[in-house]
Amino acid sequence: MLNNFSSQQGAWKHCLFFLANSANQYVSMYSLTTIEKLITKQWLGLMWEERAQLKATLYQLTLENHHTVPHFIRNKLVKLVVDIARLDWPHFYPDFFTNILQQIGHVKKEKGKARSGGWSSGGRGLLGEQCPQLTVSDQRYAGLLNVEFKGLDLIQSPDNTTLGLVFLLTASEELVYPWEDLSVARKDELKRLLLAYMPQVFNILTVLLETLIQKQRHRVTATPPPSPTHGQPNASSPVHSGSLLSSMLDNTKSSANCGSGRNLDPESETFCCLSLKALTHLFMWVPITNNITPNLMGAIFRLASISSDTSRDESVRTLAMAAINEILYKNCVPASCADFVLNLLQQAMTLLQGWLASPEDIDLQDSYEEKLIEFLRLFVGLHLTRLEDNPCFPMADFADLLLKFTFHGESTEHLVACLEVWDTFLSHLQFKKNVAQWYSDVLISLVKQLLGKCQFRTNQAPLEELDDDTLNDDNQTEWQNFLCDCIDIIDKVITIVPDTTYELLYGNWEQVCKVYVGLQHVICSDTNTQARQLGVKSEHDIGRMHCYMRDLSSLTQIMGRLSAHQIDDFTHGNVIVPLLLNLANFAFEQQLHRLLVSTPVLTTDFVEVHAQVLAALKSWCHWMVPVERHNLIPGLLGSVVPILTTPGEPAKLCHSAAHLLATITAMARPPQIWELEIIRDLYRLVPTLQNLQPETYRLVQRAMCNTLLLVWPGVSDQLWDQRHKLLSALLDSLVSDFRRLGANPPPQIPDSQVGPIITNTLRLLGDLVNITQEEGSASRKLLYSVIQANVHQSLAMFPQYIQCGDVCEAILNFFLTAFSGLTQQLGAPFTEQTVQTFLNMFTREQVQASLGQEGGSGTRVIDKFLQLLQLVMAEPGAAFKGFVSSTIKLCLDHIFPLVCDSPSPDIKMALFTVLHTILLYRWQHFYRASVLESLSSGAGVSDNVNHREHLAGILQAYGQTLLQADINMFAHNLRSLEQVNGKWKLYQKKLFREELLPQFLTVLLHTLLNKSHSLLGDDIAVAIFNMAAVDFPAFHDAFIPHFLRTTSGLDDNQRTILQRNFKRDMDLPSFTQNILRLMNDMRCYRLCNASLPANSVKL
Repeated sequence: MLNNFSSQQGAWKHCLFFLANSANQYVSMYSLTTIEKLITKQWLGLMWEERAQLKATLYQLTLENHHTVPHFIRNKLVKLVVDIARLDWPHFYPDFFTNILQQIGHVKKEKGKARSGGWSSGGRGLLGEQCPQLTVSDQRYAGLLNVEFKGLDLIQSPDNTTLGLVFLLTASEELVYPWEDLSVARKDELKRLLLAYMPQVFNILTVLLETLIQKQRHRVTATPPPSPTHGQPNASSPVHSGSLLSSMLDNTKSSANCGSGRNLDPESETFCCLSLKALTHLFMWVPITNNITPNLMGAIFRLASISSDTSRDESVRTLAMAAINEILYKNCVPASCADFVLNLLQQAMTLLQGWLASPEDIDLQDSYEEKLIEFLRLFVGLHLTRLEDNPCFPMADFADLLLKFTFHGESTEHLVACLEVWDTFLSHLQFKKNVAQWYSDVLISLVKQLLGKCQFRTNQAPLEELDDDTLNDDNQTEWQNFLCDCIDIIDKVITIVPDTTYELLYGNWEQVCKVYVGLQHVICSDTNTQARQLGVKSEHDIGRMHCYMRDLSSLTQIMGRLSAHQIDDFTHGNVIVPLLLNLANFAFEQQLHRLLVSTPVLTTDFVEVHAQVLAALKSWCHWMVPVERHNLIPGLLGSVVPILTTPGEPAKLCHSAAHLLATITAMARPPQIWELEIIRDLYRLVPTLQNLQPETYRLVQRAMCNTLLLVWPGVSDQLWDQRHKLLSALLDSLVSDFRRLGANPPPQIPDSQVGPIITNTLRLLGDLVNITQEEGSASRKLLYSVIQANVHQSLAMFPQYIQCGDVCEAILNFFLTAFSGLTQQLGAPFTEQTVQTFLNMFTREQVQASLGQEGGSGTRVIDKFLQLLQLVMAEPGAAFKGFVSSTIKLCLDHIFPLVCDSPSPDIKMALFTVLHTILLYRWQHFYRASVLESLSSGAGVSDNVNHREHLAGILQAYGQTLLQADINMFAHNLRSLEQVNGKWKLYQKKLFREELLPQFLTVLLHTLLNKSHSLLGDDIAVAIFNMAAVDFPAFHDAFIPHFLRTTSGLDDNQRTILQRNFKRDMDLPSFTQNILRLMNDMRCYRLCNASLPANSVKL
């Protein structure tokens, strides 16, 4: 019923009556919403008298009731007045903005002579340049600008000031970033009008804030008198007297001398909050060079230092910092503004120093803290490079202040946020020369304090609060994330100050290592069971041992990270690796995790330490590559392999041991390692280790195959015959169950085991192919000679298991890997046989059945098959030329009809990747240009198309996806078309130019018009330009008129105006701007037309 009432003609008049005579909030909000619909959708259809009545009534209601109604109703009233101004100002609402200025500052105004040259700011900007004038042509704005401001009488009417600030903020929000119902010309006009008033706005706001600050200053305790030399310029200072920067810094000092306190009264706090919100939004779009003055910045920074007892969601100082940060978001700052950016930093440093020295602010308000960190992040990330060479920029002092701010307080969240700033800062320093001498003290202090923060011995309580159980999207716990952040910063410091940092880290690590090794002296045997147990019983000692073990794990991680900085120079590795080897041997011999302990947490700690030692050794495996260090490998294997072969060892420890074993065999590659008894035993035991976790077992298998497949560097005789014998025996034991399956599994093998046997075997074989991809042909030849029978058996199995999603996926995944790594060994005949087998099996019925399988296994099968086809189509040469037609037929006739309208993004992406590959690499399937034609006409210029139905079908499929809502698919296919056009001039081909070009242009323009893929607006405009560039005259003279005629929601006069206003530029930037302008104006016309009553006169 209410909807029907609001739709009636003249309902707004009743709503005005309700607003004037009802105190019910719901009635008021309903009335305002009804009027809002009228203003935004039917304003142009109202009579002039009705517009005037509505405008005057709303403004009067706002003036009379804004101090008594709830804020949300006040704000709604203000927005409606601004919405009217958005359409009528200045022509039919000339005093709109002067009213705002009057409300804020109680401006006294008198009539004067109209300025013939337009509106001038009457002053100079921040850098002393003359502010630009708004030229008034044809006297359009003469009535608007025919006033002179005589002075300000601030805060004589507090309610009016509040209303004026709300109006200012709303005007900035609604007029600078208006809705779609305005043309581009109107949007530009509104922005020009607002810019003309900005000097007055900033002047009024500056005076207002300074007045409030002065009022607050009288409320604080009087400060001591200044020293006799206070205020005298320092002749030696680089900031010389009389300079702009000097005046700004003097302003900062005077502000700082006011002191900070909780002395803003509620009224002043309201004015400050509204002013700062308005300034924050103005800073988003107003150019800083002409408007932001030293006095204004000084006032904002002064407010940023004032704290207050308030129940507001955002305090004054938080809003002040938000305004400052908004300025820093302007990355494109002229070089002439270096002094301005420097001043911002100077004042921010003064602010931070004052806060660090104020004990009452230790419990920092979260939002204010976030704004301070945001300021530092923006400055370091966007503006540091502008000032680093400035002699007035105290770079070292800034780093020292950042260090103090980072470690102020106990909050871990605060520390992590500050580490992001350090990460950017250190990344910048890494590329500078001779920075160590300037920042070594600060950086070493940073490492020392970080070590203190991430160690349980010195910071246990906050660290225990971090979650170490729940995994996030990166598969890490909160504690692991925190530790990784700390290690990342330490790692960057090492690149700048290597030696001192290493000594600091090694000293801490060595200390806890001694405690760990000393545990052997407190191990005893139980008198009754003779079981080994830990002789530490007191709760205090257990707690200390827990902290030491946690810290040893953390510091060992850091020592493992040092390996990245020791690629050529092993000075530090010569000390670190022997100690790691000793720790590994000690942990294996003592089996600390098997001790009887009074609390299970120590067992977890011992496992963690042992695993981290093995992980650190993995990182340092490159230290063992030289032959002279191979003698250490047998001892290391002696402490690693038994972990894998002993039942019942912790899964985490086994996983670390498997990783280390795989890395040793892949990186160090000791020759004839199979002669070691422990390796020969492992060859024999590998098939029996299936009790390990699947990924761990997979690593062990790869490690054993590494010893036989990878080439020994610097050795002439690689013993290929002996390798072949050993590898054959090893793989026979690993894949024996797979070979027993044959083409048809024997009945003694249960069906439930068949699938896992096939998938695990093919995964192993795929891993072996990947191992040899970076090796020479001899390794690949050896591998294929051993697995050839398995490859053929896999192909023979495929028809039988095509209905089994997991097995089918494993077979396809293996052949995908094999085609990539063993192309030469497989040979063209077998590869063609394989591809033909797959193509024969994937009929339309089979594809439909696979897509219908539950659990997504069938979808993955089709995806893998399409990836395989993509690999085949990209293969150079004519070997697979015969499969192009059958591949296109499969894609267009069997797969595309099944997925074109279904939400299968993975399948569609893989499908169109195959089609893209065909267009890019098999273009000769469609255009077979002779050598003479290519030389005379350029690459791909021939218009003699072969397989016309194939090319047309592919392009029509592309066009169909451009009509759908999937933005990822849209972006993929748009990029694909652009790449094909860039390589083969697709848009110039007769088939595309005459039959498809208008359709593609229409689809792309309607996409822009409907804003269905706004994120791709620039890419779409570029594609339209490239298509239009085929024939610009035809685009402007034929296509654009046709497009306008066939687009609904426009009348003929509007179409004529749109076509006339569309410029005929042929360069990309101008063309793109013209297209976007055309789309905006079309949306504007359509919205306006849709909102007008029937038989109305349209624009």
